[in-house]
Amino acid sequence: MALLGHAASAEDGSGYGIKGDQTGREVRLETLGADGNNWIAIYRYPTPSIAYNIAEAARQCCINDNIGYSRGTSSIFGKAATRYGLWDELQKTGDIMKISTPVNCDCSSMMISCVLIAGVPNAIQYKETYTAIEDEVLTKLGFDKYAYALPVVKKGDILWREGHTGIVVEADGGTAPSKTPIFVGEATKLVNVRTTPEIKNDRAGNPLNPLYNWPRLGVGNLVDVCDTSYAPGWYYVRIAGKYFGWVKSEYLTPARPRVPEVGDNVRFIGLKIYASSYKNGKGVQVPNFDAKVTQKNDQAHPYLIKAVDKTGYEGWANTGDLKLL
Repeated sequence: MALLGHAASAEDGSGYGIKGDQTGREVRLETLGADGNNWIAIYRYPTPSIAYNIAEAARQCCINDNIGYSRGTSSIFGKAATRYGLWDELQKTGDIMKISTPVNCDCSSMMISCVLIAGVPNAIQYKETYTAIEDEVLTKLGFDKYAYALPVVKKGDILWREGHTGIVVEADGGTAPSKTPIFVGEATKLVNVRTTPEIKNDRAGNPLNPLYNWPRLGVGNLVDVCDTSYAPGWYYVRIAGKYFGWVKSEYLTPARPRVPEVGDNVRFIGLKIYASSYKNGKGVQVPNFDAKVTQKNDQAHPYLIKAVDKTGYEGWANTGDLKLL
Protein backbone atom coordinates (compact mmCIF):
# COMPACT_ATOMS: atom_id res chain seq x y z
CA MET A 1 0.00 0.00 0.00
CA ALA A 2 1.17 3.53 -0.79
CA LEU A 3 0.16 6.66 1.09
CA LEU A 4 -0.23 10.11 -0.48
CA GLY A 5 0.15 13.48 1.23
CA HIS A 6 -1.38 16.50 -0.50
CA ALA A 7 -3.17 19.81 -0.04
CA ALA A 8 -6.66 19.03 -1.35
CA SER A 9 -9.32 21.69 -0.79
CA ALA A 10 -10.51 24.42 1.57
CA GLU A 11 -12.90 23.76 4.45
CA ASP A 12 -15.98 24.40 2.30
CA GLY A 13 -14.71 22.34 -0.63
CA SER A 14 -13.71 25.41 -2.61
CA GLY A 15 -10.29 26.71 -3.54
CA TYR A 16 -10.25 29.47 -0.93
CA GLY A 17 -10.38 29.28 2.84
CA ILE A 18 -9.44 30.83 6.14
CA LYS A 19 -6.11 30.09 7.80
CA GLY A 20 -5.52 26.59 9.20
CA ASP A 21 -7.10 23.21 8.63
CA GLN A 22 -10.68 23.64 9.85
CA THR A 23 -11.78 20.07 9.07
CA GLY A 24 -8.57 18.05 9.44
CA ARG A 25 -9.01 17.10 5.77
CA GLU A 26 -7.79 20.17 3.90
CA VAL A 27 -4.19 18.95 3.88
CA ARG A 28 -4.41 15.21 4.26
CA LEU A 29 -3.05 11.71 3.94
CA GLU A 30 -4.92 9.10 1.91
CA THR A 31 -4.32 5.81 0.17
CA LEU A 32 -2.70 6.25 -3.22
CA GLY A 33 -4.86 4.66 -5.88
CA ALA A 34 -8.03 5.43 -3.94
CA ASP A 35 -7.44 9.18 -4.00
CA GLY A 36 -9.35 9.82 -7.22
CA ASN A 37 -6.41 11.32 -9.09
CA ASN A 38 -5.27 10.20 -12.52
CA TRP A 39 -1.57 10.83 -12.02
CA ILE A 40 0.62 11.22 -15.09
CA ALA A 41 4.23 11.73 -13.96
CA ILE A 42 6.60 10.85 -11.12
CA TYR A 43 9.43 13.17 -10.10
CA ARG A 44 12.10 11.48 -7.98
CA TYR A 45 15.09 13.12 -6.28
CA PRO A 46 18.26 11.02 -6.81
CA THR A 47 19.61 11.40 -3.25
CA PRO A 48 17.74 8.89 -1.02
CA SER A 49 18.11 10.89 2.19
CA ILE A 50 16.58 13.99 0.60
CA ALA A 51 13.76 11.95 -0.97
CA TYR A 52 13.09 10.56 2.52
CA ASN A 53 13.00 14.09 3.93
CA ILE A 54 10.53 15.23 1.26
CA ALA A 55 8.17 12.43 2.30
CA GLU A 56 8.50 13.17 6.01
CA ALA A 57 7.97 16.90 5.41
CA ALA A 58 4.73 16.08 3.55
CA ARG A 59 3.62 13.84 6.43
CA GLN A 60 4.25 16.67 8.88
CA CYS A 61 2.19 19.09 6.76
CA CYS A 62 -0.71 16.64 6.87
CA ILE A 63 -0.67 16.11 10.63
CA ASN A 64 -0.17 19.76 11.60
CA ASP A 65 -3.69 21.21 11.62
CA ASN A 66 -2.29 24.73 11.63
CA ILE A 67 -1.72 24.18 7.91
CA GLY A 68 -4.84 24.56 5.77
CA TYR A 69 -5.72 25.05 2.11
CA SER A 70 -6.12 28.03 -0.19
CA ARG A 71 -4.97 28.54 -3.75
CA GLY A 72 -5.56 32.28 -3.65
CA THR A 73 -2.97 35.03 -3.52
CA SER A 74 -5.43 37.64 -2.20
CA SER A 75 -5.09 38.52 1.47
CA ILE A 76 -8.85 38.78 2.02
CA PHE A 77 -8.53 36.31 4.93
CA GLY A 78 -5.15 37.66 6.03
CA LYS A 79 -1.68 37.30 4.54
CA ALA A 80 -1.05 33.84 6.04
CA ALA A 81 -4.26 32.59 4.38
CA THR A 82 -2.76 32.89 0.91
CA ARG A 83 -1.08 29.99 -0.88
CA TYR A 84 2.24 31.37 0.36
CA GLY A 85 1.37 31.20 4.07
CA LEU A 86 3.22 27.91 4.68
CA TRP A 87 6.28 29.01 2.72
CA ASP A 88 6.48 32.36 4.52
CA GLU A 89 6.11 30.80 7.96
CA LEU A 90 8.87 28.30 7.19
CA GLN A 91 11.24 31.22 6.67
CA LYS A 92 10.68 32.01 10.35
CA THR A 93 10.55 28.55 11.94
CA GLY A 94 12.61 26.37 9.61
CA ASP A 95 10.52 23.46 10.89
CA ILE A 96 7.05 22.36 9.80
CA MET A 97 6.11 20.96 13.21
CA LYS A 98 7.02 24.26 14.89
CA ILE A 99 4.41 26.14 12.88
CA SER A 100 1.88 27.14 15.55
CA THR A 101 0.28 30.05 13.69
CA PRO A 102 -2.55 29.03 11.31
CA VAL A 103 -1.46 29.32 7.67
CA ASN A 104 -2.55 28.09 4.25
CA CYS A 105 -0.99 26.55 1.16
CA ASP A 106 -2.16 24.87 -2.03
CA CYS A 107 -0.91 21.64 -3.57
CA SER A 108 2.07 23.10 -5.42
CA SER A 109 3.12 25.54 -2.69
CA MET A 110 3.01 22.67 -0.18
CA MET A 111 5.10 20.56 -2.54
CA ILE A 112 7.81 23.19 -3.07
CA SER A 113 7.83 23.97 0.68
CA CYS A 114 8.56 20.29 1.38
CA VAL A 115 11.29 20.30 -1.27
CA LEU A 116 12.79 23.38 0.36
CA ILE A 117 12.76 22.07 3.92
CA ALA A 118 14.12 18.68 2.79
CA GLY A 119 17.34 20.34 1.68
CA VAL A 120 17.13 20.40 -2.13
CA PRO A 121 19.75 22.94 -3.28
CA ASN A 122 18.38 26.14 -4.88
CA ALA A 123 14.74 25.39 -3.97
CA ILE A 124 14.57 28.81 -2.27
CA GLN A 125 14.43 30.36 -5.76
CA TYR A 126 11.09 28.76 -6.62
CA LYS A 127 8.51 30.09 -4.18
CA GLU A 128 6.09 30.94 -7.00
CA THR A 129 5.73 27.40 -8.33
CA TYR A 130 2.47 26.25 -9.94
CA THR A 131 1.51 22.89 -11.38
CA ALA A 132 1.68 24.45 -14.87
CA ILE A 133 5.44 25.03 -14.49
CA GLU A 134 6.20 22.15 -12.10
CA ASP A 135 7.96 20.05 -14.74
CA GLU A 136 10.32 22.91 -15.55
CA VAL A 137 11.00 23.71 -11.89
CA LEU A 138 11.63 20.13 -10.70
CA THR A 139 13.80 19.37 -13.72
CA LYS A 140 15.98 22.39 -12.92
CA LEU A 141 16.23 21.24 -9.32
CA GLY A 142 17.64 17.86 -10.39
CA PHE A 143 14.61 15.56 -10.15
CA ASP A 144 14.35 12.58 -12.50
CA LYS A 145 11.05 12.14 -14.34
CA TYR A 146 9.17 8.86 -14.93
CA ALA A 147 5.78 7.86 -16.28
CA TYR A 148 3.35 7.22 -13.44
CA ALA A 149 2.56 3.64 -12.44
CA LEU A 150 1.40 2.71 -8.95
CA PRO A 151 3.67 -0.37 -8.57
CA VAL A 152 6.84 1.69 -9.11
CA VAL A 153 6.22 4.62 -6.75
CA LYS A 154 8.71 5.16 -3.96
CA LYS A 155 8.66 7.10 -0.74
CA GLY A 156 9.47 10.73 -1.48
CA ASP A 157 8.20 10.70 -5.08
CA ILE A 158 6.36 13.80 -6.24
CA LEU A 159 3.31 12.99 -8.37
CA TRP A 160 1.83 15.30 -11.02
CA ARG A 161 -1.23 15.61 -13.18
CA GLU A 162 -2.66 18.69 -14.80
CA GLY A 163 -3.83 20.97 -12.03
CA HIS A 164 -2.68 18.92 -9.05
CA THR A 165 0.39 17.50 -7.30
CA GLY A 166 1.10 15.39 -4.22
CA ILE A 167 3.90 13.54 -2.42
CA VAL A 168 4.23 9.80 -1.71
CA VAL A 169 4.66 9.52 2.07
CA GLU A 170 4.87 5.72 2.23
CA ALA A 171 5.28 3.03 -0.43
CA ASP A 172 5.90 -0.71 -0.41
CA GLY A 173 8.78 -0.22 -2.84
CA GLY A 174 10.00 2.93 -1.18
CA THR A 175 13.58 3.63 -0.30
CA ALA A 176 14.04 3.20 3.43
CA PRO A 177 16.99 2.89 5.81
CA SER A 178 18.02 -0.56 6.99
CA LYS A 179 16.70 -1.74 10.35
CA THR A 180 19.33 -4.48 10.75
CA PRO A 181 21.89 -3.65 13.48
CA ILE A 182 25.49 -3.21 12.31
CA PHE A 183 27.22 -2.34 15.58
CA VAL A 184 26.51 -0.96 19.04
CA GLY A 185 27.01 2.78 19.31
CA GLU A 186 27.74 4.76 22.45
CA ALA A 187 26.66 8.40 22.85
CA THR A 188 29.59 10.73 23.54
CA LYS A 189 27.42 13.69 24.65
CA LEU A 190 23.79 14.61 25.30
CA VAL A 191 22.27 14.34 21.84
CA ASN A 192 18.80 14.59 20.29
CA VAL A 193 17.15 11.60 18.66
CA ARG A 194 15.32 12.93 15.61
CA THR A 195 12.46 11.57 13.56
CA THR A 196 14.14 12.48 10.26
CA PRO A 197 17.71 13.20 9.11
CA GLU A 198 18.55 16.82 8.27
CA ILE A 199 15.10 18.16 9.22
CA LYS A 200 15.61 19.82 12.60
CA ASN A 201 12.77 18.23 14.50
CA ASP A 202 13.07 15.83 17.42
CA ARG A 203 9.41 16.32 18.45
CA ALA A 204 10.34 15.74 22.07
CA GLY A 205 7.34 15.93 24.37
CA ASN A 206 4.78 14.70 21.84
CA PRO A 207 3.27 11.55 23.41
CA LEU A 208 2.00 10.40 20.00
CA ASN A 209 5.58 10.12 18.80
CA PRO A 210 7.19 6.66 19.35
CA LEU A 211 10.38 8.48 20.41
CA TYR A 212 8.51 10.28 23.20
CA ASN A 213 10.34 8.43 25.97
CA TRP A 214 13.73 8.78 24.28
CA PRO A 215 13.95 12.30 22.82
CA ARG A 216 17.63 12.41 23.82
CA LEU A 217 20.53 10.09 24.55
CA GLY A 218 22.74 10.72 27.54
CA VAL A 219 26.50 10.28 27.63
CA GLY A 220 27.28 6.55 27.59
CA ASN A 221 23.84 5.44 26.40
CA LEU A 222 24.02 2.48 24.01
CA VAL A 223 21.98 2.04 20.81
CA ASP A 224 22.01 -0.34 17.86
CA VAL A 225 23.33 1.45 14.78
CA CYS A 226 21.41 0.06 11.79
CA ASP A 227 22.30 2.30 8.84
CA THR A 228 25.34 4.52 8.35
CA SER A 229 25.16 5.37 4.63
CA TYR A 230 21.51 6.28 3.98
CA ALA A 231 21.88 9.91 5.06
CA PRO A 232 25.42 11.35 5.11
CA GLY A 233 26.35 12.54 8.59
CA TRP A 234 23.54 10.60 10.29
CA TYR A 235 23.10 7.16 11.84
CA TYR A 236 19.74 5.38 11.86
CA VAL A 237 19.53 3.79 15.31
CA ARG A 238 17.37 1.39 17.27
CA ILE A 239 16.67 2.19 20.91
CA ALA A 240 15.62 -0.40 23.48
CA GLY A 241 15.34 -2.97 20.72
CA LYS A 242 12.24 -1.42 19.07
CA TYR A 243 12.28 2.39 18.70
CA PHE A 244 13.97 3.89 15.63
CA GLY A 245 15.33 7.38 15.03
CA TRP A 246 18.19 9.45 13.64
CA VAL A 247 21.31 10.66 15.49
CA LYS A 248 24.17 12.77 14.15
CA SER A 249 27.04 10.35 13.52
CA GLU A 250 29.60 12.63 15.15
CA TYR A 251 27.95 12.03 18.54
CA LEU A 252 28.10 8.22 18.43
CA THR A 253 31.17 6.05 18.65
CA PRO A 254 31.41 2.25 18.45
CA ALA A 255 30.99 0.93 21.96
CA ARG A 256 33.90 -1.00 23.38
CA PRO A 257 32.90 -4.65 23.87
CA ARG A 258 32.20 -5.41 27.50
CA VAL A 259 34.65 -7.90 28.91
CA PRO A 260 33.41 -10.68 31.20
CA GLU A 261 33.27 -10.01 34.92
CA VAL A 262 32.97 -12.29 37.94
CA GLY A 263 29.47 -13.72 38.03
CA ASP A 264 28.85 -13.45 34.28
CA ASN A 265 27.51 -16.39 32.32
CA VAL A 266 29.75 -17.19 29.36
CA ARG A 267 30.27 -19.77 26.65
CA PHE A 268 33.77 -21.21 26.29
CA ILE A 269 34.51 -21.12 22.53
CA GLY A 270 38.27 -21.79 22.60
CA LEU A 271 40.35 -24.96 22.45
CA LYS A 272 41.99 -25.26 25.89
CA ILE A 273 41.38 -24.41 29.51
CA TYR A 274 44.36 -24.17 31.83
CA ALA A 275 45.31 -25.55 35.21
CA SER A 276 46.47 -22.10 36.38
CA SER A 277 46.24 -18.50 35.26
CA TYR A 278 50.01 -18.22 34.72
CA LYS A 279 51.70 -18.20 31.33
CA ASN A 280 53.15 -21.71 31.64
CA GLY A 281 49.99 -23.29 33.03
CA LYS A 282 49.16 -26.67 31.51
CA GLY A 283 46.34 -26.61 28.98
CA VAL A 284 43.72 -29.28 28.38
CA GLN A 285 41.70 -29.44 25.18
CA VAL A 286 37.95 -29.47 25.84
CA PRO A 287 34.78 -28.99 23.77
CA ASN A 288 32.84 -25.76 24.04
CA PHE A 289 30.65 -25.48 27.14
CA ASP A 290 28.58 -22.96 29.11
CA ALA A 291 30.07 -21.68 32.33
CA LYS A 292 30.12 -18.98 34.99
CA VAL A 293 33.10 -16.73 35.74
CA THR A 294 34.18 -17.33 39.35
CA GLN A 295 37.49 -15.46 39.50
CA LYS A 296 39.39 -12.87 37.45
CA ASN A 297 42.97 -11.56 37.54
CA ASP A 298 45.52 -9.91 35.22
CA GLN A 299 47.59 -13.02 34.37
CA ALA A 300 48.02 -14.79 31.01
CA HIS A 301 44.79 -16.79 31.41
CA PRO A 302 42.75 -14.35 33.47
CA TYR A 303 39.36 -16.05 33.91
CA LEU A 304 38.53 -18.97 36.13
CA ILE A 305 35.36 -20.53 34.78
CA LYS A 306 33.20 -23.35 36.06
CA ALA A 307 30.77 -25.31 33.90
CA VAL A 308 27.07 -24.84 34.62
CA ASP A 309 26.18 -28.10 32.89
CA LYS A 310 26.96 -31.74 33.68
CA THR A 311 30.41 -31.73 32.05
CA GLY A 312 31.99 -30.49 35.26
CA TYR A 313 34.76 -28.59 33.44
CA GLU A 314 36.64 -26.00 35.49
CA GLY A 315 39.79 -24.08 34.59
CA TRP A 316 41.40 -20.83 33.53
CA ALA A 317 40.59 -19.34 30.14
CA ASN A 318 41.82 -16.63 27.78
CA THR A 319 39.77 -13.46 27.23
CA GLY A 320 39.18 -14.20 23.54
CA ASP A 321 37.89 -17.68 24.32
CA LEU A 322 34.83 -16.44 26.19
CA LYS A 323 31.55 -15.17 24.76
CA LEU A 324 29.13 -13.36 27.03
CA LEU A 325 25.67 -14.92 27.29
